[in-house]
Amino acid sequence: MKAIMTMPNFPDIAPKLRADIVQMSYKAKATHLASALSCVDISTVLYAKVLNIDPAQPQHSVRDRFILSKGHAAAALYAALAWKGLISPDQLLT
Repeated sequence: MKAIMTMPNFPDIAPKLRADIVQMSYKAKATHLASALSCVDISTVLYAKVLNIDPAQPQHSVRDRFILSKGHAAAALYAALAWKGLISPDQLLT
């Protein structure tokens, strides 16, 4: 049975992801804000509570894998990965 984790304060995480998405979109001059912003809440819950992913062991054989098939929302995935510590926040604007 999977241990129950304490849920980080959701209202603190989602606005941070939204701000990261807007910054990425502005820097890249991209126009898919709505697609990315529509995924913030589910991404926050998945990466904060549901997915079994440890940034200290990103290649662990029993980690969960998440596939985002909504390509126009990739900025939401990148923001969540940076928040979780799986990629460097500096990479978001590259």
